[in-house]
Amino acid sequence: MKREDQIKPRGGNVVLAEDYEDGYDTGKVKEILRLGGYKPSSVAEVARERVKKGMRAYVFNGSGHARECFVHVSSKEIFLTKKSPVLANYQEAMARYHRGNEFYLSDRQVEEALVDSVKVKGEYGIPFDKIWEDEVGAYLFEDVDSAQAYGALLERIAKKGAGLNDLWIHLEKRRKKEKPFARQLWFGGVCNFNSWLFGGLINGTMFGTRMSAEEKRQAGLDATA
Repeated sequence: MKREDQIKPRGGNVVLAEDYEDGYDTGKVKEILRLGGYKPSSVAEVARERVKKGMRAYVFNGSGHARECFVHVSSKEIFLTKKSPVLANYQEAMARYHRGNEFYLSDRQVEEALVDSVKVKGEYGIPFDKIWEDEVGAYLFEDVDSAQAYGALLERIAKKGAGLNDLWIHLEKRRKKEKPFARQLWFGGVCNFNSWLFGGLINGTMFGTRMSAEEKRQAGLDATA
């Protein structure tokens, strides 16, 4: 499959990249985004695109991984970070995932990830009209306008019978004595999985945001393309 067919919609500012061959994830979705001139999207960037373009947007019902990451330090200490150790150590993480293992973290990796993070109090649903008032919601959606606009969008969809109630945060179960590990955040589509947010193994689908010219240069790409 050609790279341009793996990134949809073509030319979009926020896209969804899919990395499968014969139905299997090849572990190259981050590189597919980079070569196409994209970087992993934040939840806020995807949400703003969904609000802006509505159901016409390819990313509206599409689900995929975003830039943020869950860091499980212990069974009672779980954080969301924008400094994803999975994306920072992508090849190593993918190798472990493909062997069916977790991506366990060193003390240094945990420390680096928690520099920009928020603690997650457990599994719970954030009411659509309370996203900005929730600590995790405010961290993910970055500004009050984005949080309120996305909440209003979900409320409108819910009134059409989509089965939505809350923006649900789902956490991976872990063994009590297990070492710290990371799971990349998965952002469900508006009508898919009730727009859930949960940590999952990288599975070949990731949101991307168009790089600036400077970011392209730093990524070793043609800044004029």
